[in-house]
Amino acid sequence: MNHLYVAGRSHQTIILLHGTGGDEHDLVPLAQTILPGASILSLRGNINENGMHRFFRRHAPGVLDEASVMEQTHVVMAFLKECETTYSFSLKDAVALGYSNGANLLASVLFHYGDVFSGVLLHHPMMPLANPAVIPQTSRVWIGAGTHDSMVPSDQTKRLESILQQAGAAVITEWFAFGHQLTQAEVHAAKDAVNQWEAS
Repeated sequence: MNHLYVAGRSHQTIILLHGTGGDEHDLVPLAQTILPGASILSLRGNINENGMHRFFRRHAPGVLDEASVMEQTHVVMAFLKECETTYSFSLKDAVALGYSNGANLLASVLFHYGDVFSGVLLHHPMMPLANPAVIPQTSRVWIGAGTHDSMVPSDQTKRLESILQQAGAAVITEWFAFGHQLTQAEVHAAKDAVNQWEAS
């Protein structure tokens, strides 16, 4: 996969998955705010939709191609496991962050692989699969959602939270009075969540 790796000053690693139309550079400033000094591994989605990078296909906005979701979930995980060797880090010690389309792919990773990362930050995710079989896990998950998000209905966010909790994950969802965009308030709330994980 096309990706960006930036070696950091600390033992920490943060993995980034961008939103639709983004690339491996988009979320780097977020990573530098949330985990200053951490190594950064930022992926570019393999799917090209009318010139826009994505991590899986969709039939229409809000209508996801579930076969593509599952296929690309395994593709991304296989690549991340290769990166463990290439860049000498452990996924178990890494924080994964996804925004929108990238968050949806990470949610699918949680469904299929469970306790892969130290913690997962999902910014504006929706349910990537209608009726997922979710493996038991103790994953730490933080979800950032917008009360005025026209792209992600609130019931999708709440269902994702519920399904992960039922699987055993520790999930915190924070709501912000904005739409689908990332805001400074949301970024700093994600930073606070990671700081709490690090302190526990």
